Amino acid sequence: MMGGHGVPENVSAPEPFVVPQGLKTACYALIALGVIGLVVGLLTDPMATQIGWLSGFWLTTAFALLSAFFVAVGYASYAMWNVTLRRIPEAMMGWLPIGAVTGAITVGFAFLEHSIFHHWTHPEGPHAAVVLKKGWWLNTNRFVIFYVITMALLLYLVAKLRRHSYTQDQDGDVEHSWKLQSLGPVFLIIFSLGFSGLAVDFLMSLQPSWFSTMWGVYIFAGAWQATNAMICLTAVLLVERGYLDKVWVNENHIHDVAKFMFAFTVFYGYIAFCQFLLIWYANLPEETIFYHDRYLNGWAIWTWVLVFGKFIIPFAVLLRHGIKRMGYGLKAACVWVVCAQIFELWWLVAPAAKVGSAHPGPGIPFVEISIMLGFFGAFILVSARALSKHSLIPVKDPRLHEVIAHHQI
Repeated sequence: MMGGHGVPENVSAPEPFVVPQGLKTACYALIALGVIGLVVGLLTDPMATQIGWLSGFWLTTAFALLSAFFVAVGYASYAMWNVTLRRIPEAMMGWLPIGAVTGAITVGFAFLEHSIFHHWTHPEGPHAAVVLKKGWWLNTNRFVIFYVITMALLLYLVAKLRRHSYTQDQDGDVEHSWKLQSLGPVFLIIFSLGFSGLAVDFLMSLQPSWFSTMWGVYIFAGAWQATNAMICLTAVLLVERGYLDKVWVNENHIHDVAKFMFAFTVFYGYIAFCQFLLIWYANLPEETIFYHDRYLNGWAIWTWVLVFGKFIIPFAVLLRHGIKRMGYGLKAACVWVVCAQIFELWWLVAPAAKVGSAHPGPGIPFVEISIMLGFFGAFILVSARALSKHSLIPVKDPRLHEVIAHHQI
């Protein structure tokens, strides 16, 4: 149901967001680090370069897509509490065109002689017969066509979601809200199918003889946990620095996003453990290879770091009610979760890419991590600039009156 229209009386619209110079400097520093890592990798270790590029592409593109998921779920469920938070994920969605280009470059790796996808582009060894049976899916023509179609659909829907939201700030037409509520479910359907397929193509296919029917949900859960952390951290910082008055975003709004982050910390742990338990119990060689490659050759300690860093520590910290409402503890938890997401992507990609190589261990991942951080810095900079180009709240959304009254009992 649509309520009153525009900014309520006696309530001021927020001041325009100006990207802080310190944030710009930090982003440029991360981008410079990424460029250095890219150059070093191209000169010394092309496979490490591909690992870092693929991981950075997936990290940032998943942030953009899951931000659109956050917005679309709100429209599909007729939610009102998240209206004043919407501009944060909408800004993050602005990365998607760049993500699509970096993804196209990643797809191009499949055509290299020494490709990160070489286990299925040039199958050999004891698992070659298994991989060849999957050739109906694991082939470069299908890979390219699926990526182009999926990304084109997602780009179109994300552009429509953003355009209607921003245009409503100008003309105040309630018709935009109705169209957005129709677009939300459409995006969710395309996203659920497309994201799962892309997760298989870019991540699971790195070990093509292995498979998991839980893979799409597993990748989604971790990315959704981290995206909520990004949205929550940004909202807290905007409130603390005075860009958003607590009339618009208060402890209750923050608490709701933090509860999403906590819920999907639990859900991620549940999915990850179920996947492991089923494979451990069946003990089939073609399935255990995933954990085998992430436990031998020096990977065991990093696997345990992931268990504690991605689930146990965030779960223990976010379990407390008070920490999910505002303050230093919540900010620290958000930063931790985002760092854990960066680490997990390296843990997923690097061991698979190094299978059968002369150095299958983790080594010192300077190239991989620096490239990922370069992607992350560029993503933050693009998102911050997008946030500065529009009002921090949708000032003419007809549901603003209900948002101001949002509270929890």
